Amino acid sequence: FLKGARTAYEQILDAFHKADRTILRPLLSDEVFAAFDRAMADGPQNGPVLTAIKDARIVGSSLTGDLAEITVAFTSSFSDGKDVTDVWTFARDASSRDPNWKLVATEAGQ
Repeated sequence: FLKGARTAYEQILDAFHKADRTILRPLLSDEVFAAFDRAMADGPQNGPVLTAIKDARIVGSSLTGDLAEITVAFTSSFSDGKDVTDVWTFARDASSRDPNWKLVATEAGQ
């Protein structure tokens, strides 16, 4: 799971930086996509770029009915020299044949 979560984290940040909604749409829940979409309204983002993921660890999980959720804390370095810890929650319908997880919640930049 963590390998896939790391890949998703990189893809989502890269697509957000480029304001690439086509990449983002299948990776995000409707609510998170709407928030990202509002943030990208003015086009590509000019903020710092992800340079490295230093750590990714599971900090929580739950199963409510068929809804599985896993929360991951990512500690990353960015091109401005700052390290940031983002806490992201991914979810999927455990009864679905679709193995993909979607980002359903974020807590950014500590």
